Amino acid sequence: MSPKGRICFGTSTRTPYLGMNDQPSSITILFHDSENYRRLISIANRNQKNHGEEFELTFGTSSVFLRRTANPKEIMLYTQTSWTSLLFGTMLLIDPKQVLLTDFYIASVQDPFTLEFIRCIHECAIACADCFTTTDGPEKFHRFRLSLRAYRSFLGIARKFGVKEVKPLRSRCRLLSKSGNALRDNDVRLAYFAKFEATPAPGLLDENALLRDGALDGLVESASALWFESLRIATQVQVAFGFIKKLRQTCRKENKRIITRWTDLDLHDDDEVHAFRIRLKKHSYALNVLKTHGSSTESLIKSVKAVQSRLGDIRDLRRFYVLPGLDCETRYRAVSRLSSLEREVRTLRIEEWKKSKP
Repeated sequence: MSPKGRICFGTSTRTPYLGMNDQPSSITILFHDSENYRRLISIANRNQKNHGEEFELTFGTSSVFLRRTANPKEIMLYTQTSWTSLLFGTMLLIDPKQVLLTDFYIASVQDPFTLEFIRCIHECAIACADCFTTTDGPEKFHRFRLSLRAYRSFLGIARKFGVKEVKPLRSRCRLLSKSGNALRDNDVRLAYFAKFEATPAPGLLDENALLRDGALDGLVESASALWFESLRIATQVQVAFGFIKKLRQTCRKENKRIITRWTDLDLHDDDEVHAFRIRLKKHSYALNVLKTHGSSTESLIKSVKAVQSRLGDIRDLRRFYVLPGLDCETRYRAVSRLSSLEREVRTLRIEEWKKSKP
């Protein structure tokens, strides 16, 4: 009974139930400390049903198998029965705050809504785990923020389509995003200092290191618990038939609203620019989902991302050139670049937005 390969959200039609397939469903977790890892292994060792490196744990009428992986402090739990039994058994054995969810596999997922729900959770969980298990900090953290932004966009769509159960998930995702915003802003400031070949203000590097530690500590405290709660809800809710059809109709309406809003956008109003960028991110996410289901949205996605990216640069430069202690030459170069970006973003042609029908 060995799970084959890494995560793959199967589409087998053998049975309509999650996890009821010939492929075992699995959850892989990494413990933060050795003590909790050894405690779980000790519980497994006391069980009479152990088979070498594999241990069988029984919960009522369901069995969950536990296996150590090649990585230290990491284990895999899997079952041939239902995914719900596996998730329930795992939650009885561990405290989510003490582990990282590094991978999972649900043997059978059929409807597009549940498939997208689980895909978003998986992207977030893997990106979050990478922040702790690799040394390339800023890049990995950026990937995590992007995956979390996509997940928040999905939850917003689900709420709009009447799935009330996602409301607490949206609130927790928002708090998780805020824990990384200050770190992201500091990383951008340091990048601009390097771009303009200027010396960072005294203490900025130390501040960045402290912020990074604080942000990562915040992730440790709340992220894994959020992923487990998300998995519980994802396998219990559904959107009525026609998720993709509803999403396509929503995208068409949003496309028209964005065109109207773009015409009147005040580039000197930071709050207005920020709100518009968030709207573009949500729209871009929805277009990407439609793309995976056969819609020709590639050119529209590129156009939306081009505007979104330049608006982000405008916001970051506006924050950068007002930093205290910045020398006059660097400030002048930053303002010149800002003016150039504002002219450039106004020349972006969006006729194809009007022609496109997602």
